Amino acid sequence: MRVLSNMFSVKSLICLKLLTISVVLCYEPDLKLKESANRRPKTILILADGIRYDYVNDTSLTGFTRIARNGVRAKYVQPIFPANSYPNWYTIITGLYGESHGMVQNYMYDPKEKDMFLMAPHPNASHPHWWNGAEPIWINAEKNGLKTGVYWWDGCQVKIKGKEPTFCLEYQSYWTWPKPTEDTLSALNEILDNFESEEWHLGLIYYEAIDALGHAFGPQSKERIEAVQEFDKLLNSLQDEIEKRNLDNEVNVVVVSDHGMIEVDESKNTKMINIENIVDANDVEVMLDRGTTSFIIPKPNKETKILEALTKSRTKGLKFYKKDEIPVRYHIKNNRRVSPILVMAEKGYFVRGFSQESKTKPVWDVLYGHVISHYFY
Repeated sequence: MRVLSNMFSVKSLICLKLLTISVVLCYEPDLKLKESANRRPKTILILADGIRYDYVNDTSLTGFTRIARNGVRAKYVQPIFPANSYPNWYTIITGLYGESHGMVQNYMYDPKEKDMFLMAPHPNASHPHWWNGAEPIWINAEKNGLKTGVYWWDGCQVKIKGKEPTFCLEYQSYWTWPKPTEDTLSALNEILDNFESEEWHLGLIYYEAIDALGHAFGPQSKERIEAVQEFDKLLNSLQDEIEKRNLDNEVNVVVVSDHGMIEVDESKNTKMINIENIVDANDVEVMLDRGTTSFIIPKPNKETKILEALTKSRTKGLKFYKKDEIPVRYHIKNNRRVSPILVMAEKGYFVRGFSQESKTKPVWDVLYGHVISHYFY
């Protein structure tokens, strides 16, 4: 792996973090080409949400193949726990586990701030205290005099440890976005424009289409497959443009993902666990998320009763832990945002939320504007 000179080694820092995600490809400059002494190396980090490790095995994906041929590819990588978006997004750009960077779930409650984290575009996601537990790579770059441009990666809109990226385009939901592919291509070209002029040295892009369509239609669906193909075209266009601008001796491209996905189908491969058949909803303040990993915040003096009910039920496929008994290997329990009870579904099971809307967040089994029939694993 090449160590960059004349800068704080963006590429080396990123590649240390790649042990936390589901797929990794790195394109590095041709070492045979002469590098100008006056031009620093640059890095583009692209997070394509929800790419399972085997999606890129399709030999027709020439954009992925080119990157791997000119650099490296990991067969797979393990997400941090839980294998959800926000914990892994922040791990990718900080190199830390959830209990250290503070993003312990997609939905969480901070008892000190008395605030509930709800995913963007909800305004609560932009409250600075959620993000100030760690330093993302764009802040580290700015502190070292390297200007950065960040597109749609949530958190870039927040002043973290007193600093912001040079440029930030806030998160945009795929389902309310008229032209995500065209806009992403424009963003890649804009990053290259700023690289060419030596204005920026680090660019980051978040791309949601594959995850959104995988949730809506399934990981094996035509829609999801076409989304990967569309993203592959973007990678080809990016590499073509790098070569056209003669930047292939100074621009690094790193493509990562945050988690994979399996199909959840009650008629085929999944057994549903109805939590309200086990736990009395009157004892629960709120259940945060559903599916494979959830937190339960009990009402005052009801934690023991809930734990006893979970123990007594002996429900197959259901695991649960009191906060201070969560296994150390999960690297999550030492953070105040982890609720008193952790509930987990084993492979082949799915935990349903409470039917009373106020008892579960999000309040319905709908995300991104579509009914969820597929989930992270």
